[in-house]
Amino acid sequence: MIGVLVTSVLGGLVVFATLGATGVPFAPRRAVWVGVGEFLPLVGGLSAGVRTVKVAFWRSIVAGIVTIVVLLV
Repeated sequence: MIGVLVTSVLGGLVVFATLGATGVPFAPRRAVWVGVGEFLPLVGGLSAGVRTVKVAFWRSIVAGIVTIVVLLV
């Protein structure tokens, strides 16, 4: 349980830093969404990641591609 919590927090922080650096709006909200989504096995991370990438692509194509790469890594 602690390991899942740590990976969720780290995932949220990395997404927040990425979205903030690329200028995507609502970066804190998206980061919390990804962090909470990581708690759900299989579908949680995928659903949070897809929605976050959508918002990043609305900002710019470069922000979307960077976000995809960060979420895959």
